[in-house]
Amino acid sequence: MAFEATMLRPLDLQAAVLEQYGSGAALVSISEHLYDWRARIKVQSDPDVYLDSPIDVARAARKQHGAKWTPVAIGVHRYDWKAVRFRDLDCRVLPVMLVACDRFYDVNAVRTGLERFSTVLEAVQGWYRLRAGTTFKLVQPLVLPTRAPSIRWNELSYRTDAEPAERYILLRSAIDEYARALPEPGSKLRVALGVYTGDSVSVWLGAASSGRFAVVPPRATSVMCPATGPLDAACADAAYALGHEIGHTFGLAHSCSEDAFPDNAQCGLSIMEGTKPPTAILLDGEIEILLATCFFPPVQRRGLKATHPVKPVPHRAPCVLSRGAPANTRRLPVVAKPG
Repeated sequence: MAFEATMLRPLDLQAAVLEQYGSGAALVSISEHLYDWRARIKVQSDPDVYLDSPIDVARAARKQHGAKWTPVAIGVHRYDWKAVRFRDLDCRVLPVMLVACDRFYDVNAVRTGLERFSTVLEAVQGWYRLRAGTTFKLVQPLVLPTRAPSIRWNELSYRTDAEPAERYILLRSAIDEYARALPEPGSKLRVALGVYTGDSVSVWLGAASSGRFAVVPPRATSVMCPATGPLDAACADAAYALGHEIGHTFGLAHSCSEDAFPDNAQCGLSIMEGTKPPTAILLDGEIEILLATCFFPPVQRRGLKATHPVKPVPHRAPCVLSRGAPANTRRLPVVAKPG
């Protein structure tokens, strides 16, 4: 099932330059990177002197599409700017890859991480279709820069196991980075956050969920998984982490817990316990809960009736970029949260 991209609109940066700086300004790019567009303005003649100024992409999104539109990126190549209206994403899962700041300017590496994360997302989407007879829609994945480097994100993953009091530190840190740039998801949107720190297959701890967010560790952006069929150990683990945590956001509890299906002899085989895809199952009661949400289009399943969903289980150091300026001071195109 392909990622949905029709709700993502292009941004016309040339028009943005003219609107923000006037007809004497020109759009230029000083590299292949997303953040290296500039408005070039001639400030002196004979000899010619030019000033390069940043482009306010948040303003461009509002001017070109409307007040509720937000600038987003589908990668870090210079042509990866888009705009989206978050209310158009209802009843979908929005994947967002959080990129460690020491990786953000490597266009090819980020592209590879997105490709790998996409295979895990598709494997989970296909697994739900196999087990529930229907599945959720996925929006084309977005990317966001973060303030922490790879070593810090990997450390946060390890700490979720080493220090019990910090079991959810990766989750909290990831949601915090999302909230700096994008609107809080509405009641009919779920967000799947993956952390990219390079080739980090061995960094697998810290998957968790809270409310409308599911967070998975760097392993999920480091493996290539087939959409169907057998999965190697790393892919099975990545698919389990995402499938389990996104299940919580849909209203599923741990299958054998007292508020779920402790009397079902197969509860331990569910993805909501410890069994991993592709062999993991969904209990009939769990399928009923999923079908009662807007995320799973209804299917005819003999003997199943919709029921009310079980409530979901509740569950920084500054980084200096490779180009020399701290992440929070570098003059780049302005990406502001909508007011």
